[in-house]
Amino acid sequence: IVDVDVDKLKKVINSVLVSQFAAFASLPKEAIPDLANQLYSVHLINSAVRDNPSVEKFIGEFKASLNFMTEMSEVQEHCLKFLNSFLAVSGSFTSAAKFLYQKWIIAIKTELGIDFIIDINFN
Repeated sequence: IVDVDVDKLKKVINSVLVSQFAAFASLPKEAIPDLANQLYSVHLINSAVRDNPSVEKFIGEFKASLNFMTEMSEVQEHCLKFLNSFLAVSGSFTSAAKFLYQKWIIAIKTELGIDFIIDINFN
């Protein structure tokens, strides 16, 4: 097993989110409350964000929680919950989840030389 610098891993995950923000901001506004409910149900956002949702706030909450993670498995689980919340909304949100997943995998492989495994089912 490769010894992973979790802080570097978190930086790569965050940088991908920031670099792809415009793409996420283009998601249909009507479904943002649905995504908020999904994220809230898996404890990724707080009730204040759920009640006044935006993609920017979702990403902010995701990144804030990520800051407190020290184990690779925690980071993987956090990313999986985030992606699965998008999948649950369906439509273009499914495409967004696949897109983000691929961007994360490629960036982590390129920048850190490791395979980042997220056990997700896109079917």
